[in-house]
Amino acid sequence: MEISEIGLIATREDFALYVSNLSREEEASPEIASFLEAMSAWTEDMDGYYANRGEEIPEMPSWRMFAEIVTAALSYE
Repeated sequence: MEISEIGLIATREDFALYVSNLSREEEASPEIASFLEAMSAWTEDMDGYYANRGEEIPEMPSWRMFAEIVTAALSYE
């Protein structure tokens, strides 16, 4: 499945797929592609992050969640 339009994003999974697809675009430099792929992977796996912190997984994304995704992507393998 491929999501290439922002208007089609309705779930966390859609967002992760969208970001992953961005990392494969020809214009993406290797560094940007790597960052976007890490962002996608962390978004898919973030349940464990919240569980380890003793927090509930947010139902609705927030600006804080987006900041956590970006920050995690900087060091996510």
